[in-house]
Amino acid sequence: MAPNSPLPLKQLRQCQAQYTLRVRGDTAIGTELTTINQGFGGSGFSIVGGNEAGSFRLDPQTGQLTLTKPLLPGTTELAVTDQFAVQPCISRVLITVVDENNNTPTFEHPSYLFTTPCGSKGVIGRVSAVDPDQGLNGVLTLSITGTSAFTIDSRSGEVHTTFPLPAIPSAYQFTVTATDGGQPRRSASSVVTINVRPCLSMPDQISSPTTTMGTYAYSAPRCPEALVMEVEENRAGIVLGSVMGRDANPGGVLRYMLLPTADSRHFQVDTVANAGRLTVVTPLDRESEGTIIVDVRVLNNYGQFCETPVRINVLDVNDNPPVFPQNQYQFRIDCTGQPPFTIGTVEARPSLSLLLLSFCLQEPVIRQGLGLSVAKFDTLDFQCYFIYLFTLLNIRKR
Repeated sequence: MAPNSPLPLKQLRQCQAQYTLRVRGDTAIGTELTTINQGFGGSGFSIVGGNEAGSFRLDPQTGQLTLTKPLLPGTTELAVTDQFAVQPCISRVLITVVDENNNTPTFEHPSYLFTTPCGSKGVIGRVSAVDPDQGLNGVLTLSITGTSAFTIDSRSGEVHTTFPLPAIPSAYQFTVTATDGGQPRRSASSVVTINVRPCLSMPDQISSPTTTMGTYAYSAPRCPEALVMEVEENRAGIVLGSVMGRDANPGGVLRYMLLPTADSRHFQVDTVANAGRLTVVTPLDRESEGTIIVDVRVLNNYGQFCETPVRINVLDVNDNPPVFPQNQYQFRIDCTGQPPFTIGTVEARPSLSLLLLSFCLQEPVIRQGLGLSVAKFDTLDFQCYFIYLFTLLNIRKR
């Protein structure tokens, strides 16, 4: 064989030096990964196996191994040699791509809509999310927030009910979040809406005191016959009280709703969590809305219901001062008369119809140069409002 001619690959022995590399998946092209060293002599480094995709380059002079293409997840084994070395051999280079958690989970759909009949229990639908990262970085855990009526399987994404859905038309909306197992963790969210179809065409038809489903008979809830509550005018965010329904069915969950009327917009009822707690959400005006009646419906899991009328009395608040119909009064005094005598009458309107006004006359101040007598009045309307009333008097000289 001619001097410096390469040996056939099958005649090359395995080098003692082997290389194991762990390379990040986002390593930039052109990065030097390692330098192959097979002893003295030679300048004939080459890759003789495992580089079919052309992702690596081995400098024939220096033995530097460089990345030439983006890496794919997995492990690559290269066979390299310096055929012009004094004792040529083949080195094995094991390159493992280490995945970085650089991808955010993605839901199959940005939002989900499921429609289900009333009384449904069990699996309602399924949401799906993916993460292209490898290993734990791509393992997703699903969770649910914003509702107690549903749960979700953290792996499969199946959405389950926690109780039979009510028999009236209703809608639920909540958020599902997918979180990966990487560090730092990445997550994404999707909104889920579930529409419940009514069992009957009109909710008011579901009024039977007993409903039979399968072999079980369920009783309708019980409500108070009527309630009276009070609230001061111009107050919002005030809890009036609670409509406490009773459910005789084992394990039942009652739900509360306000029947829609022109006046029900002023109020809000807690659906489940606080047992029908009724709250004022917009300020009320005693002068225009002295008494309001709203109806609260209480439903069980099987579409049965009862209703309670709630009478709400709006209490007046002393929030306005008295009003004089005139800003100024003028009286003429006949100084020849014998006191006491009436020189005139002033009038004022109270802010509340049931309040009484008290008038008092402060000591007049005589302005001699102008011939004026200024009298100050005040009025007591459970509060002290000082109202200055100027009265022009004619001072008749005798």
